[in-house]
Amino acid sequence: MKKRHHGFTAKAGLTIMAVLVLASSAVSAGVKAPFDNTILVYCDPARDWPAGSFSYYLAYMGKDGVPQDWLFDGFLFLSIGAASGGNFWDGKAGKADWDAWLDKIFENGRQLDALETDAADLENKLGSSEPKKVILSIPRPPSGFAESRQAAVIKDFVDRSIRRFAEKKYARIVLDGFYWFHEGVDGTDAGLVNGLHADLQKRGYRLYWIPYDVGRENRAHLERWKRGAIRFDGIWLQPNYFWAERNAKYAAQDLDDTVAFARDAGAAVEIEFDHRAYATGWKLGRYAHYLISSKIYGYGGGPVMYYDGYRGYIKCGESSDPVLRAVYDDLYWFTRDKYLPKPLTYPGRFWEKGKGEDPEKNPRLGFWIEKDASPARLFLVEPDPNKDYLIILRPHEHASGRLEILAGGRWSDLGGAVIRGGAAEGRFRLPRSVLQKIWNPAKPLVASMRWTGGSLVDGWARPDDFVFRYLKDKQPMETEMRLGVKDGVLSLDGIAGEICVGLRSAAGKENPPAPRLRSGRLAGKPVVRESVGETGGIDWLRAAPNDAGRLEFEFGPGNEPAEIWAFPSDTVFHLRPGSCGDTNAGLHVPGASLVPDGRWKLGGEFGRNHRIGAEGAGIRIIAPPLFKKWTLTLLIDAEGDVDAAVDGDKPRRLAGKADDSSGFRRFSILLEPGVHTLVFKQGISLHDVWLERR
Repeated sequence: MKKRHHGFTAKAGLTIMAVLVLASSAVSAGVKAPFDNTILVYCDPARDWPAGSFSYYLAYMGKDGVPQDWLFDGFLFLSIGAASGGNFWDGKAGKADWDAWLDKIFENGRQLDALETDAADLENKLGSSEPKKVILSIPRPPSGFAESRQAAVIKDFVDRSIRRFAEKKYARIVLDGFYWFHEGVDGTDAGLVNGLHADLQKRGYRLYWIPYDVGRENRAHLERWKRGAIRFDGIWLQPNYFWAERNAKYAAQDLDDTVAFARDAGAAVEIEFDHRAYATGWKLGRYAHYLISSKIYGYGGGPVMYYDGYRGYIKCGESSDPVLRAVYDDLYWFTRDKYLPKPLTYPGRFWEKGKGEDPEKNPRLGFWIEKDASPARLFLVEPDPNKDYLIILRPHEHASGRLEILAGGRWSDLGGAVIRGGAAEGRFRLPRSVLQKIWNPAKPLVASMRWTGGSLVDGWARPDDFVFRYLKDKQPMETEMRLGVKDGVLSLDGIAGEICVGLRSAAGKENPPAPRLRSGRLAGKPVVRESVGETGGIDWLRAAPNDAGRLEFEFGPGNEPAEIWAFPSDTVFHLRPGSCGDTNAGLHVPGASLVPDGRWKLGGEFGRNHRIGAEGAGIRIIAPPLFKKWTLTLLIDAEGDVDAAVDGDKPRRLAGKADDSSGFRRFSILLEPGVHTLVFKQGISLHDVWLERR
């Protein structure tokens, strides 16, 4: 499955600059692997894989459990625990443990047999596919043996593995190679690795390695691999960014720094996920950063290794929780190079007191709304405390009310809204400052709220740092808006009040005709920018929906939309430095993003991160031509003024003033519509950024 990298470009007098995108060849120049997406399959003594276990790995399964498409094409079988009760990483496992591990892999009806059976079953439903690639883990050789004896143990294991695999006569899986289990290589191991690699190469097999990056202890080995001193056919560096709660060394891991190093070394990247993300918002946010950053640093085109603990993605695919199911859906689109970067939306889930699930007694990840109640109680369980959230509520009928949150033992007002029926809604901002005040890392983060305006028919909670977006041939985005495209007509449903829309045509002509508003009404004149290249420009406009909350645009015969942005006219575009997606300009249109050139480092602690910028660190700002003036505001931990340059001009002194609510200094810059770059001429500690119409 070949992958193509798509730079983000948008056209206008506003010409949105191409985001820093590195081709997959730049990342995996040193990786030689015949697969794109490989899942780590743990077969520890207490973990078993009978027939039927691999369906959600082999295929993308719909919400109804019906296979839709193929998914993973590589399977790495490994074990940490040994049958004796020891482990395979300390070099103390003996011959009996090695034999038991080999027997488990080839157990009749399980593990490899089950993978073959499940692949055959899915071929009957999806059609034929290339045989799935299998990689087998080689335990760490006994540490008390001389190198020659260690090499003999390894060779014996490889010989028996190849022989037993051949005896099975599998038709739908093929042995591709072996995995060096020990995650650190010292000088002695390098001789073993190089000898093993030479032996496997002669036989037509490959050797792979997935070292950890925590503490940067293995980076010297990657440099040696880059020079050819250590021989692997592929290395995937573990960012270890997902486990910040483990200790200070893990908390210091910076995903952007790790993947940039992997790129420069010619290595690929392992994506990390496990069961803790089922119930922890900040971990879900960190996982999302792996996907969102993939095109920025070039590792999304494959080959990619995926760690999901044990059956992590399977459990998400089988889950009825819409947030967890979205993790599985995102995985599929990501493997197909069609993932549309976005933070996770929490759709409302209705509950009744005393019936079934009760988030008050048993808080579980999601946005919970009390059914048919007035006032209605709402529980946002485990949002990412690094972000502000929008709480979006739709009532049964005309209503006015207030949204209140329980914090510090008392109810505080998040604001009032008059909701005028139809598709109209109340939109409220839940600041991360409030979330962080009620957050105790040892307990679930639960934002307990109540709505005073009557019962509700729908609701959503989502981070406020992105807008609704459509990109042709990419993953559909699901938020409070719904989009349809058919026969050159685009429809947007679920709109409340005036919104701003940016439309780019897919017509392959220099000046495609502007789309025509077919349903709804314009608010002012559209802003049509000049065409750029072959794909045409962006038509920016403001419009109000019809009584049913719908807008329709007609693109004309032979034409269709290529890209769309939609957001309420009064939106303030936030960037949360240190949270997921802060370096992805494509996620912040309009808005701001950090320039991913290595000058920004992660600061703070998990759940309360920010960015520390070295001299020369930059911010890219995209301000559409819908309004004549925009204001960029920054919160910086500084004692005085800050030196910076806008769009390459001569540096100037930015005067700040104290921001009482945050304790930092607030700096504001007036900007014209267009694309701008702000570069700091000194080191700074950046905590918040937002763009708003003046």
